[in-house]
Amino acid sequence: PAPPPPLSTQDVIHLRKRMGYSQAVFAGALNVSVKTVQSWEQGTKQPSQAALRLLEFFPQIAPGLLGAKKPRTKTWRTKASLARVRQ
Repeated sequence: PAPPPPLSTQDVIHLRKRMGYSQAVFAGALNVSVKTVQSWEQGTKQPSQAALRLLEFFPQIAPGLLGAKKPRTKTWRTKASLARVRQ
């Protein structure tokens, strides 16, 4: 596969903020330290190839990485809660 596209410091900041994550949550999702995220955003370091690959798909995979729950639907409800809804 082709290498992941490079990201500027502004790209990293924009991606993190667009997702609404703090530096700590963003770092945890990428399995890097907060200091590493800070250095990417300040331009003192560049993300590794592995980090760039994760960042390339981050908006699609972040909910799974952060343990987001699926939205509740009627199929998740118990019989008791359905009985209350029907009353």
